[in-house]
Amino acid sequence: MLSKTDQQIVLPDGRKLGFAEYGDPQGKPVFYFHGWPSSRLSGQDLGPIANRYGARVISTDRPGMGLSDFQFERRILNWPQDVTDLADYLKFGQFAVIGTCAGAPYVAACALKIPERLTKAVIVSGLGPFDVPSVRENLPPHLRRLRFASNRTPWLMRFFLSRWRGFALRNPDGFLAWSFARFSKTELSLLTRPSVRRNYIDCFLEANHFGTLGTTWEMALLSSPWGFDLGCISVTVHLWHGLVL
Repeated sequence: MLSKTDQQIVLPDGRKLGFAEYGDPQGKPVFYFHGWPSSRLSGQDLGPIANRYGARVISTDRPGMGLSDFQFERRILNWPQDVTDLADYLKFGQFAVIGTCAGAPYVAACALKIPERLTKAVIVSGLGPFDVPSVRENLPPHLRRLRFASNRTPWLMRFFLSRWRGFALRNPDGFLAWSFARFSKTELSLLTRPSVRRNYIDCFLEANHFGTLGTTWEMALLSSPWGFDLGCISVTVHLWHGLVL
């Protein structure tokens, strides 16, 4: 089974983009877009099933997280270009994209900007646009606070992310207990697995490996208008939500 976790390429603009590969090295290419705050390491959970079904999973760090350089003035619609640059480097003509939670807008952006390159687009338990009233009104309290901090007081957001990272390093079990307090029973049933618990911490630590600017910028992007109309997407985007497989 393929497992190359610390890879980088240099993009045309000089930035480094970090990625990991999991699953079948000869399998069909699938780009995986992680949640927030997370990193390419979250693709590890897909490795066994990807190997079983013949998929080669490319799990990417978005700019400013993990091994990927920060991109000044980044927007969600910049992401499809990074994906195609990496796909060209790996010699993929076409590929699937899948995103969980905060990876949702990046799947949508790819479906809008590079539909000819996609074999399939899938969103799993995706985050909705915060500027839609019905989404905004039903945000859980912790997301309301993160939305406010990232847009109004980013310096405070960076401070808390740094504190949380220190907490996770010093007391992993305490960090998990604190994090899991806001999760549903269904999510908690998955997070009892030791490998999933360890990977949850590793992903969070790696997201802020070189600082918290990238994760703070990411939350500001997610909680602001995404910059495109979802109604303009011309290809099918599959939505999976609420079912544990």
